[in-house]
Amino acid sequence: MKRFLLIPLVVASMAAPGRAQQPAPSPAPATETPEARATRHIAEHGEAKVRAQAVVELWNALDGRIKVCPEDLEEEKATVEEAMRYYAKAHGLTTNIEELMDNVDIATAAAGGDLGRPRPEATEGLKKIWGNGARYLFEAVRKLRELKKCEAPKPVSSTDTGGGGGLSKNARIGIGAGGGVALIGVLAAGGGTDPAPSTPSQPPALQPPTQTPAPTTPSGPPVGAFSVHLVCIRDVGQNDPSVRGAEVSQLEVGAVATTINFGGASPWVGVSGTWDTATGRFSAVGRGRVAGIANVRCNFEGTLGADGILRGEMIMGSDGALPGGQPVHYRVEGRKN
Repeated sequence: MKRFLLIPLVVASMAAPGRAQQPAPSPAPATETPEARATRHIAEHGEAKVRAQAVVELWNALDGRIKVCPEDLEEEKATVEEAMRYYAKAHGLTTNIEELMDNVDIATAAAGGDLGRPRPEATEGLKKIWGNGARYLFEAVRKLRELKKCEAPKPVSSTDTGGGGGLSKNARIGIGAGGGVALIGVLAAGGGTDPAPSTPSQPPALQPPTQTPAPTTPSGPPVGAFSVHLVCIRDVGQNDPSVRGAEVSQLEVGAVATTINFGGASPWVGVSGTWDTATGRFSAVGRGRVAGIANVRCNFEGTLGADGILRGEMIMGSDGALPGGQPVHYRVEGRKN
């Protein structure tokens, strides 16, 4: 009887260690990069599932991020950049953020849109290269450019000593230039740490010339949404009824330094060009679908001031692609929202 009871006990004692020795799944590294994480997920779950997850991560990174310059700027940037790098790795794109942003700008401009915003009808075609989350990737690029604008360094005062042992910044600049200029630098800075001469018969020190501050110019044009009004002012070929330019009521202005872009919903055609910081004048060009005709050239010229007032003339069909070879001219007036 004792032997019969001993057999199940032995079996049970042999089975228990076997269950305890099953290996647990290895945890993810604590400092895993987005690229490494995407590679690991592809190996574990397959490319299709990871690409779908990458779209979700982009959407989450953009959700609620509407502040122009948030207090947690670095955290905002890191969140968007990490989602972009994960998406890029999952879709076989470059994971270098600057290269990725440049490639997106080129692709959207070629598709007839402004920076990060292609024309809606072109989005489906772009998905073949950029994946099903192309829309969110392009929006992430726009958001990251807005955040990077917040990194502009603060102006440094000319009297900032910067811990330079009693000499102002102007004096240290003079000393760095060489022997003869060093004295001028110290005089212009208002003196250094040397004691003043005690002999009253010495001539007074040279006084620095009065410097007129250079006029400040805006670093870039106003950007964002603009409410606009288009009026046809010239239509030799009678193409305005099919072009329908007067239906445009909103434009989106984007800029990188002095490069400016004007985007908007059809029938507007996205254009890009340059903006003059001194005069506010711009000249932009683009191609898109006009009156059902693809790849029609459009030119937009005018002024955009720091006050957000937009005035210009949009010529649709400047390459003679519209019926009769005649373009349609619209006067454009608007204001930043």
